[in-house]
Amino acid sequence: MQTSLALLAAEKVERDLAHLMRSFDRVLAELDEPGLAQALTAPGAGPSLAQLPPAQQEKSIQALSMMFQFMNLVEENAAVQLRRRLEDEHGAGAVRGSWSETLAHWQQQGLSAEQMLAILRQVEVGPVLTAHPTEAKR
Repeated sequence: MQTSLALLAAEKVERDLAHLMRSFDRVLAELDEPGLAQALTAPGAGPSLAQLPPAQQEKSIQALSMMFQFMNLVEENAAVQLRRRLEDEHGAGAVRGSWSETLAHWQQQGLSAEQMLAILRQVEVGPVLTAHPTEAKR
């Protein structure tokens, strides 16, 4: 069940990333930066970053940064869609690590609603500061 959905998610990532990269290539070509597009889609085909003039190095680094952001967006989108599909097809408890899964597990262990509430009252939630706040999730 989850393996086939994971394969679908991986295929979606591949498809969506290919689409975004083709679109990015077109934008770079329209900006008269075809060398940047080639450096992203065929690394090693052209000069290395160190061999480029400083202005081109900066543009290449910015383009690579954007490419990695595209990858993250595509992966996040696929993960969200996979989770929704899992929930739709198998219920919220099918999502590993979710509260629904935890509560269902507790119920299978025979805990009463009162016991679950007692445990939940002990849960402490607080903010977590990360080294990369741009990668924070809600």
